[in-house]
Amino acid sequence: MLRAGKHTKEWQQAREELKQEFGAVRITRCEFNFEGCWRDNALGFAHIKKRRNLLPNELKKVALACNPCHDKLELMPEPLMTVTVLDAIKRRICQPRPLC
Repeated sequence: MLRAGKHTKEWQQAREELKQEFGAVRITRCEFNFEGCWRDNALGFAHIKKRRNLLPNELKKVALACNPCHDKLELMPEPLMTVTVLDAIKRRICQPRPLC
């Protein structure tokens, strides 16, 4: 069995923090709503860049995505993926939510 490396451990820590932060402000649905979106099922975090290109300070720049929407993001060229995820983050920040 392989042991988790440095990057995996960093992501695991950031993911636990993100789960708490998103839950605290009630972000519990996919933020993309692409065709075929599962809304509130099989959710995960979509990064602003492909994982191999992420810098350590970008680990928490994410939006919540269901699996089908996340798959569509991953198929995009990285610059388009970045803009799309950042737009989702901006929409979230501009919406009136508790603690945002």
